[in-house]
Amino acid sequence: MQVFKSKVDMWLAATIGVSVVFCLGTAFFCLLLAHPVTYLTAIFLIGVGAVMPLWLMLSLRYCVDQQCLTIRCGPFLWRVSLASISAVTPSRSVLSSPALSMDRLAIAYDNGKVVMVSPSDKKGFLKAIGQSAENREESKSG
Repeated sequence: MQVFKSKVDMWLAATIGVSVVFCLGTAFFCLLLAHPVTYLTAIFLIGVGAVMPLWLMLSLRYCVDQQCLTIRCGPFLWRVSLASISAVTPSRSVLSSPALSMDRLAIAYDNGKVVMVSPSDKKGFLKAIGQSAENREESKSG
């Protein structure tokens, strides 16, 4: 199994970093107010505004084995059978996806589904998918 990390655009990392710091600062201020409602606000800000974005960003991985591409991003998981991939094309789409860069690959699979990824080693990622597909075809014919 080969594991690929996502390429990260610096503007996105900076935006997430500023957002996390802002949420943590606001949560700290809420805790200083020492009121039950502000405690709940602080917990929400820490969970949704700081922990979740960091978890999504730090856990994003693309794993390729002989039969499947598995994409892990925080609590989210995609499994794409390599046999079901119909096209892999470059993309700069701004649509939400498990990709931390605008330098993306759109993977079309399962008759109309699309997931966009941004592996830092794009050539290696494409080769891993190609090698896996070739190995699978060889094992079917042999």
